[in-house]
Amino acid sequence: EADTRIARAETSLAGLARRVGEAREGKRRLESERETLMARRAAVREERHALVARLEGLQGDRQATAARRGEIEEELGVLRSRIAESDRDLEALREELAGRRSRLRSLEELHARFEGVGAGVRALMKRHGLGGTSAGSVPAPDAAGGDGRAAEGDAALLGLVADRLTVREAHIAALAGALGDALQAVVVEGLPDAVAALAYLRAGEKGRATLVPQRPRRVVGARPPLPRAWRDDPGFVGALDGLVQASPEDGELVRHLLGDFVVVADLETALRFHRGASRDLTLVTLAGERLAPDGTLTGGTGDDGAAHMLELKREMRELASVTEALAVRLTLAQQQHGELRSGIAKRQAAIDAAQTEAHDAELAIVEVSQNQRRLNDEERRIGERREAREGEAGRLTAAVTDAADEEARTRAVIEGVQAAREATRVELGSAEAVDGERRQAVEEQAARVTEVRVRAAQARERAEEDRLGLQRLKDRLAESGAREARLRGDVATGAEEQGRLVATVLGERERRIASRDDAARAAEALRLARARLEAAQRRLGEGETGLREVRSRIDERAKGAQALALRDQELQLALRHLLEKIAERHRVDVRDVLIDYHDRPLPEASERERASELLRLIERMGEINLMAIEEYEEKSERFEHLTAQKEDLEEALRKLESAIRQMNRESRKLFREAFVAVNERFKRLFPELFRGGKAELKLSSPDDILESGIDIVAQPPGKKLGSLELMSGGEKALTAVALIFAIFQYKPSPFCLLDEVDAPLDEANISRFAQAIRQMTERSQFIVITHSKRTMEFTDVLYGVTMEEPGISKLVSVELRGEKRPVPGLDAHKASVA
Repeated sequence: EADTRIARAETSLAGLARRVGEAREGKRRLESERETLMARRAAVREERHALVARLEGLQGDRQATAARRGEIEEELGVLRSRIAESDRDLEALREELAGRRSRLRSLEELHARFEGVGAGVRALMKRHGLGGTSAGSVPAPDAAGGDGRAAEGDAALLGLVADRLTVREAHIAALAGALGDALQAVVVEGLPDAVAALAYLRAGEKGRATLVPQRPRRVVGARPPLPRAWRDDPGFVGALDGLVQASPEDGELVRHLLGDFVVVADLETALRFHRGASRDLTLVTLAGERLAPDGTLTGGTGDDGAAHMLELKREMRELASVTEALAVRLTLAQQQHGELRSGIAKRQAAIDAAQTEAHDAELAIVEVSQNQRRLNDEERRIGERREAREGEAGRLTAAVTDAADEEARTRAVIEGVQAAREATRVELGSAEAVDGERRQAVEEQAARVTEVRVRAAQARERAEEDRLGLQRLKDRLAESGAREARLRGDVATGAEEQGRLVATVLGERERRIASRDDAARAAEALRLARARLEAAQRRLGEGETGLREVRSRIDERAKGAQALALRDQELQLALRHLLEKIAERHRVDVRDVLIDYHDRPLPEASERERASELLRLIERMGEINLMAIEEYEEKSERFEHLTAQKEDLEEALRKLESAIRQMNRESRKLFREAFVAVNERFKRLFPELFRGGKAELKLSSPDDILESGIDIVAQPPGKKLGSLELMSGGEKALTAVALIFAIFQYKPSPFCLLDEVDAPLDEANISRFAQAIRQMTERSQFIVITHSKRTMEFTDVLYGVTMEEPGISKLVSVELRGEKRPVPGLDAHKASVA
């Protein structure tokens, strides 16, 4: 206690000395701080004046930025209205271009199939690969002939007459009325090619066709100039060969086909010209009515197959030019659309910049205001601190005086306590000697207690060992007794079983002897039956061989008879065809005139020349079609049928195009809604599964979402944004899981089956994967195939397959939720195996 009092007094003295020093140092510091505060007060006042001037400038800049932002927003509104209009124009152009292209493809397919032409013409054009060629085009060389011929000796075809001519829309009916079925004629290089083509048609019975040489031989001379009265007449249109456009190599063909035709406005003009005509010219009206030099008038409605071919060609050319122009317009519209988007982006960037400037100005104004308030507060605090420091200096002076008085009192206390400490120290020495003796006695007693405790513990261990050994001996004795009783029962049972087996063996031995005799008799009967069967099989084989020879001879004779019958039919058909052709061409029956042909005198030169001239005139007139009425009725019916089909197809095409446009609009709407919804869920699920990072889905072609691909942009935490190929297997799997769950949450189903999806994942990611599944089990049931114990901990029911016996599988299940008990009948081993 004396030492404590002395130490306390010395500590008090040291504290008094320290406080006196601190007070003096604080006084000096307060004087210095007061001077600093005075200087800081002057600096704060100057800074406050500068902040006031800056605040006025920032407020002016904010007003200018607000005005500029209003102007940019007005421009942006105009651009957005323009881009909305551009979107509508683009959609209309796309739909129109798709419709025109669809119509052009349909017409090209019709033209490629040569709808409306004869079977013979169609066969020739398809054989020579001319289907779908445009007017005036030359077929591409094929592998056989190299010049449009399908095989060696084949004809060189140049196309249909309708494909070689081009005419304005106003003159289509006139050209169709002038040529008629001649538009379906096939143009060839020369007469030998026409003969080869007809030979092909005749050999394959492909139908009939008219073939025209590209450079025909004309019987009449060149056409003289038309009368001046005709040319001055307002109903005169012009010579038909001058109204038709064709390639230079087809010039002679055009003059041959159209040189005798003059186009007039109407039938009244044609009748007026015909009354005053002095030459053999055929007049054709713009409506397709034809007036021959002999007064034959052709016209009417219902049979415009030729005009349809020309109209088809004209519409194909117009559609080709229109689609090309639409494609150019669409490209320009897309460019303008892109420029509008760029302008909107620039205006948006300008608005963002203005917003940034306004925000910065607001922040600067707020900062200046805060600094101004801060300076005012600081100036106020400086005044308060100055007053406080002056008061504190007075208190420090008084504290130094009090500390000197307290130091004198403390020194007097220390001197008295030191005298009492010396007396107490003598008493302490004698007490410590007694305490040493007593401590030694206590230590000896503690050693004897420890030794007794060790011997007691050893005795308890030996007693426990003896008790366990005795119990083991009792258990082994009981087990031996039970085993002895079981073995005695087994011996008695074995003796009984041995007696039964001996009786059974004796009975089986007697039955085996009887069966051996029966088997010997059955073997002998089987040998005899097999001998009879082999003899019957040999006789059957010989009979079948003879039967096959007879049948082969019958087949050979039947084939010969069939070949002779076919040859006879061919000869009969050829003879009948030859007789019909001669009768049709020369109006004679060969069987009647063949007998007296050699009795007639030889024809003279004038008769031969006259015959040649008549033959040429007959050839110019063309073949006489005795089936014209029937063919007309048949073609009229076919035309009406095809017209109805065409109208149905066009109506169906319009409906289909409308439905396609509707489906495209609906598909774009549904896809856009689904994409936005799935993308939002994917953005939310990815950071939850990765515990950070970011990811999103982007369209590769936002302008055409129906043809666009989808890019996955993913950035796991702690990694740079890069390709999915640079991710690890677990990261790829977890990203795929996030996308699958996002799609599933958008359109949930009652059931979901996941087959080892968590195989590439580690323990931490498996927990997140399982938690994500658990969150979706409110509306759907998940069936997960897994080998992960971590995933199994989150399940409600486990199903597994165990094999208690080799080769026999058994299905087991364990419920892990609810009462948390296994299914009855399964022990703990089965549940653990599952």
